[in-house]
Amino acid sequence: MELDNTSQESVKYLTQQGMDIYLAVSANESRCTGLLEKVDVSNIGHKIALSFTDQKKTQIREQNDNRFKSLGFILTGVPSCEVSVLHEILDPICIQNFKDKFNILIDYSCMTQVWYNEIINYFLKLEEQCSNISLWFAYSPAAYNKPETILNKFSYQAIPEGKPDKPLALIIGLGYDKGRTEELAQKINAQAVYAFYPDPSMDDRYVNDLLKHNLGLLKKIDQSNIVPYPLYDLNSTNSLITALCVNLRLKYRIVLASVGPKTFSLLSYILSARYPDITIWNVTAGPNQANDRKPNGDLLLYKAEFTSEEVDY
Repeated sequence: MELDNTSQESVKYLTQQGMDIYLAVSANESRCTGLLEKVDVSNIGHKIALSFTDQKKTQIREQNDNRFKSLGFILTGVPSCEVSVLHEILDPICIQNFKDKFNILIDYSCMTQVWYNEIINYFLKLEEQCSNISLWFAYSPAAYNKPETILNKFSYQAIPEGKPDKPLALIIGLGYDKGRTEELAQKINAQAVYAFYPDPSMDDRYVNDLLKHNLGLLKKIDQSNIVPYPLYDLNSTNSLITALCVNLRLKYRIVLASVGPKTFSLLSYILSARYPDITIWNVTAGPNQANDRKPNGDLLLYKAEFTSEEVDY
């Protein structure tokens, strides 16, 4: 399959589409079920909720599990960063049904990066079974809460060596964690560094905290390389990232890395599907163990359409 088109969509438009699969996560955050307040899932044939087995269960998690079960979801226990079971989950639905077109709703609000990356890769390789796949990525932003002072333990995916004839350019999506992006930049040691941060965002306090916690990195890079993007306008954000990458890839090997928010991570993975020479450096913190992040009531919906390379329009 190849990426054909992307677009931000409204919830109203989503409700007019027939979904074949709904893939969600049941975790220790109230926003895991935020999308269920906005869409009718009764007519969706395949409903799956990933239940992270490496996460200590809280009362919120129990409530989420029960809510999904009551709506007919199949809870599938998986480690938060173990994506090898994705084929076991999707193959019986997507390969054995032989449909020309699939509409798939993915609530990635509480997913780890490796999961929605692997979902995109799965459908890129699904060539013979169908000719058109529409992935509807739904994200419920969290209401503002004071950042935790404890630094989460992150893991990093190694960067492929690539051709040494070009220097590295690093594009980072800034997140909450204090000092994390500075550590990441030191590990990659790129010749050019660009930092993206969400402004305007869901809350001015969030922006202020984010800039304060990334001050170590921001002081070290050129001010013209610090790029604000509108959190709620995914089309504009995609255009900003794409334009920069298209310009840089002539002279640099590009590495995209996102510490947050998840919308920036998603756009990075989708961009990499269009330009495979762009490397994504997975930054994974694992599942949230206890901090309940509540939905702020908004929903960001992004549609990615994949078509078979043999389809001729």
